[in-house]
Amino acid sequence: MQRNRIIIFILSVIFLLPINVVAQSKNEIAPIDSAIYAYYKRCLELVQDSIVLSMSDTLYHMAEQEGDKRMQAVALSTKLEYYYYGNNIPNKKDSIIAWVDRVKQFAKKTNQPKYYYFAWSSRLIYYYLHINNLHLALNEAEKMLRDAQAENNLDGIMTCYNSMAAIYEKKGLLSRALEYTLLEIELFENNEIEKYNISGRYCSAVDILTELKQFDKIPLFLDKAKKYSKTDLHHLQYLTHYIDYDIAINKPEDAYRKIEEASELFKNNKALAPHLHILHHTQFTYYRYIKDFEKALSYLDLWRSEVNQRRDNSANSAYSLRKADLFWDNHKKAESADLYKEYIEFLDQEKIEAEQITTAEFSTLLNIQKLNAEKQELENIARQKKLQHTRITLGLLSIILLVVIYFSYNQIKTNKILKLSKSKLDKKNSILEKAQKELRIAKEVAEENSRLKTVFIQNMSHEIRTPLNSIVGFSAVLSGMFEDKDEEVKTYASLIEENSQVLLRLIDNILTISALDGSKQMFPVALMDVNQCCKDCISKFEKEMPQEVALIFESGREVLRVESNLEHITLALNHLLSNAIKFTKEGKVMLTYDYNDKKGLLTFTVTDTGIGIPVEEQQKVFERFFKLDEFTQGTGLGLSISHIIAERFGGKVVIDMEYTGGCRVHFTVPAKVCS
Repeated sequence: MQRNRIIIFILSVIFLLPINVVAQSKNEIAPIDSAIYAYYKRCLELVQDSIVLSMSDTLYHMAEQEGDKRMQAVALSTKLEYYYYGNNIPNKKDSIIAWVDRVKQFAKKTNQPKYYYFAWSSRLIYYYLHINNLHLALNEAEKMLRDAQAENNLDGIMTCYNSMAAIYEKKGLLSRALEYTLLEIELFENNEIEKYNISGRYCSAVDILTELKQFDKIPLFLDKAKKYSKTDLHHLQYLTHYIDYDIAINKPEDAYRKIEEASELFKNNKALAPHLHILHHTQFTYYRYIKDFEKALSYLDLWRSEVNQRRDNSANSAYSLRKADLFWDNHKKAESADLYKEYIEFLDQEKIEAEQITTAEFSTLLNIQKLNAEKQELENIARQKKLQHTRITLGLLSIILLVVIYFSYNQIKTNKILKLSKSKLDKKNSILEKAQKELRIAKEVAEENSRLKTVFIQNMSHEIRTPLNSIVGFSAVLSGMFEDKDEEVKTYASLIEENSQVLLRLIDNILTISALDGSKQMFPVALMDVNQCCKDCISKFEKEMPQEVALIFESGREVLRVESNLEHITLALNHLLSNAIKFTKEGKVMLTYDYNDKKGLLTFTVTDTGIGIPVEEQQKVFERFFKLDEFTQGTGLGLSISHIIAERFGGKVVIDMEYTGGCRVHFTVPAKVCS
């Protein structure tokens, strides 16, 4: 009888405890009201359906977009759940191992030890328990315990104790199983660790205490199991263990009420469907106790059907034994004997399989030892190569040291030479500094002389301009007096007036360029009408235009007012127009403008159909006193003055090299439009 209870108890441990972590994830996420959680609940309902694989990928990407690392770990664990609980999965073992490693790697990378130890313990170790490979299960549990202790992770250590207890339960060593279960509970109670599945551990302790017939502590553990229950699954565990306890102490009425309560849990929570075998086993136990053998047999068949879906071979022997006991209680001795025989055959088969597994494990260990020996040999070879490399490295370092010493000696020698050279350079620098001082004094003298020259020119220009204005005025008077009397005198008076005007323009240009050179300040700006400015410039030259040449102004806009310096823009345009008119014998001289709103630049363009300027001379025309034709009237200062004014504005004057119908000059200055 005790053997039977142990087998059923072990199956419950294998199938029930690992599931708690899935429920744990669900409960942790439950407070979050989101589409991710709703989708995750749907994944839980379909955890045994292959569609959950693609749904888990979708859940992972949804969590990744939200930056939720925890839900990404849950999504990976959900896919692992399918391989663990799914039926008829090819290469199930390899799939579980691969996905356990993937969950562990992600959990390690994102610092989520809970999922790290969940995958290792509740999936890998429990799978080894499921296939009766106890040696591998114990080996993994010991490795996990060392890992958790090295990380000082109390939650991980508790998980290891859980796994060790399950392994010893499977081996039938209930005292050792109870020892590890109590260690886990003690660690929880002494450190106040937030352990989600601790309710199940109290239930495990109740199972073992029931088998060991230590009933005095069971009520305390059941109360704690109820206290720490957080989900319907936890409450189901609590109820089924309390039912076993009620039956053990002969309280069938209490046991029946708890069975009814457990049945209601399944009706209200569809996610409990994978755990229906727990309820069926409990119902079988209850109806066998009250000797309702027909119902007991029906629930035993249901239990076997549920467990067989999980492809657990040990369920067959447990079923045969439980059915044999049931028939024995019902006085069906012959059928009971056949079933006991079947049970013994199952045990023999399990023993053979266990021996085969053990043999395979020993073979694996021998191979591991062989690999370790080969590894040791390879390490020795590697050490020898490393030693050889070290010797070569030392030799190279010695050579490098000698080279360094050689170069250090040369450096010292070079430094001495450099010191001598430095002394010579210092002497030459002293001479250069003296020469620079003399040059600076000479520059200051030259600048002063230039200033004095400018002042002298300005003074002389003013002194010359006063009598020149008189000459111009009286020349005009003489020309008017002899207009109808003496043609020759009129001609002489006109020549005097014309040349006086030329001389006056020369004086004006000299005064202008002297004023520009004497001040480097920006021109003051004020509101100006661009159209009116251009019209005024055109009107100034209209009377002087030959009949063969048309003077044209084309407005770029109907109205344009900008902040600029009207005086200097007018001066620059007058010089550009004067220069164009001077070299145009027929055709036209055109003044236009354009405003670039994005760059805030105002561009005036003067285009003529005259003789043009050769390409190689186009940069020279802006130099002072430069003239293309020495016999043409003019001072060679007009374009220079326009160039200086443009630069003072922060603009430029350029000649259009692509225009070949004469000459085209662009005068560009920055200007702010005013409404």
